[in-house]
Amino acid sequence: ISESCILHCEYKAYGFANDKYDIKRKQIDQFVDVLINGKAVPSDKRQKLENLLRGCANKARDKNPKLGCHTSIDYYRCIVADQNLINYSKFVGAIIA
Repeated sequence: ISESCILHCEYKAYGFANDKYDIKRKQIDQFVDVLINGKAVPSDKRQKLENLLRGCANKARDKNPKLGCHTSIDYYRCIVADQNLINYSKFVGAIIA
């Protein structure tokens, strides 16, 4: 397995991406639940989080028309770039919890 695929393998295992390297509604909902339950994002910001993840999934797909490991990397980078919504240390904690 190449190093660039490690994040995708993790995201697939957590249900944040599917085995075709894509991020659909089901995967976004799973990610939202983990981040809200892990207190990485306050529950009253659920809609903003859903919008962020949906937008980031679209950007990652647009940047990587041939879906692959880099789709997950770009998805991750887009999500954590929103420091107003995402507390990075809580983000990491929620995922590994």
